Amino acid sequence: MIQLNLLELAKQGDTNAINTLVSQWLNLPRITPKTSLKQNCLQIMLESIEVPVQQLVVPVICDGLINLGIQSFKNANLSSGISFPSFFAASNHASFAFKTL
Repeated sequence: MIQLNLLELAKQGDTNAINTLVSQWLNLPRITPKTSLKQNCLQIMLESIEVPVQQLVVPVICDGLINLGIQSFKNANLSSGISFPSFFAASNHASFAFKTL
């Protein structure tokens, strides 16, 4: 029941719910996602001591966002790093095909 509510909140664009789901999707306790919505752009920052392997985390997050079918934002940015991004990827909402920038 709680999981259903979490999914519904995430589909409505609730960043706390999306943040919780990203953490569940990654299932990596050493990575802490920070999610925000700025100017119709979902921003996901992955904080960790070591840089996550981009080729592993980006597809997991893309698939999760596609399955949610969120309509409340037009773009998404994904970055990793503590003091500056170690990698940065962006997508348009239509495909969530993140491109490394």
